[in-house]
Amino acid sequence: MSKAKKIPPPWLRFYIWRGPLRRLRLWRVFSGGRINDLGRLPRYFCAVIIVLSLIWGGIFSYLKYSPPSYTSKVSLILPGSGAAHSITLDSLGQASSFANSAFSSPSISPTQTYKRLLSANRVLVAAAQSLGVDVSDIGRPQISLVDETSLIHFEMRGATPETAQATAQELLRCFQLELTILRADDLHFRQVTAAAANQEYADNVRVLRHEITAIQQSSGLISFAQYQQLVSETDTIQTGLHGATAQLRSAEQAVAALSQQIGFDVGVAALILKLHSNSHFRALAQAVNQQAAVLADAMGKYGAEHPLVRHHQAALTGMGQALLNTAADLLSVSPQRLRGAVRQLLYSDSSGLLSDLQHLSVEMKTQQAVVDSYITTLTNTRMKLDAMAPYAALLDDLERDYQVAEAVFASAMARSNTEKSDIYASYPLVQVLEDASLPLQASSPNRMVAILAGIAASLMFLGALVLAWVRRPIIAKIIDKRGGA
Repeated sequence: MSKAKKIPPPWLRFYIWRGPLRRLRLWRVFSGGRINDLGRLPRYFCAVIIVLSLIWGGIFSYLKYSPPSYTSKVSLILPGSGAAHSITLDSLGQASSFANSAFSSPSISPTQTYKRLLSANRVLVAAAQSLGVDVSDIGRPQISLVDETSLIHFEMRGATPETAQATAQELLRCFQLELTILRADDLHFRQVTAAAANQEYADNVRVLRHEITAIQQSSGLISFAQYQQLVSETDTIQTGLHGATAQLRSAEQAVAALSQQIGFDVGVAALILKLHSNSHFRALAQAVNQQAAVLADAMGKYGAEHPLVRHHQAALTGMGQALLNTAADLLSVSPQRLRGAVRQLLYSDSSGLLSDLQHLSVEMKTQQAVVDSYITTLTNTRMKLDAMAPYAALLDDLERDYQVAEAVFASAMARSNTEKSDIYASYPLVQVLEDASLPLQASSPNRMVAILAGIAASLMFLGALVLAWVRRPIIAKIIDKRGGA
């Protein structure tokens, strides 16, 4: 009779596998065992030993065998203000140049642009070549941006503190050199574009100037202002003509009134005045007057038929005829024209009126000459205006276009000159806030971070094991709830 096999108590049943693996079912793996089944402890214990050994073995290997790495830090800042320039050109216009702030556009961020440029291949290659190492040896900078500021921080790693600092300094130098090249290219392209535009403006000014010169030479009109001055002179001449005509009419009326008062026209008055200025005629006239007085005295004494009266009458007639003939000889006119004028000179005191009539006649002739001169000048001026009117209109348009073109050209030249000083329009100014630092201690491997990471990983694994131990009642409760639903 065989001996019965002794079964150890439950707390001594520490088997890693309590049965063949072929008997293991998927449900058993999924649901686990009972919470009070201590037979599962060997498997959990082995899992803890293995996993924790892997976690802490890797951490201690990293801390012991990883080469030290040092980090040099650099801080940059971008000033956010813009710049404005304004130039006023006398009689031409005003040229203004305004550079917006680098942060005025919500769609473009210069900090993001510079972040990309810091890690650009061309900057890294230039820094590696300057240091005499391969580009893979210096690595890529770790760049961080501070929100709501214009700060840029970047870090460079190295095997020694000096290497890390030198790498950061060289990367910063190559970055600034690259910015200088980009700014020079941007300024060059802007100047080329501005030069092309300025040349177009200059050609426009030159063409307009040539057209204006051609019109001036063909028409004799220098400017539209000259035409306006000619129009103003025409108005002045017209006004003068009206005044001279009024004065002529007034003189004509005065001459007509005085001629009517005297009884003969201006021509006869002029002849009488000329005779009055001759001494021989005055002597004859005085003798005639004396003979007329003697005749009047004789007629008063003897009557008209008295021989003495007739004698004095015949003497007076002879002397009058002699006076008339003398006047006709002096004036080279017929005696009949002077008969009434000589009688007026002899028997009336009108020499003053005759003189006034002569002066008015001279004034009337002078005024007539002035009116004729005004009419001639006005006619010539109007003919000149009619001939120049088309040219004046065209010249006015061309002068206006020329002034606009000249103002645009001058403003463009001034703007292009002011833009030469604005080298930060496309790539804003960047300043070094903190130079490359010399690290005092290694940044890698970090013992504290590695230990904390190991502790966290260990706790997470142990927590997972606890959940795995108690998973069967949790799964059963979930299945019961689904079945009841």
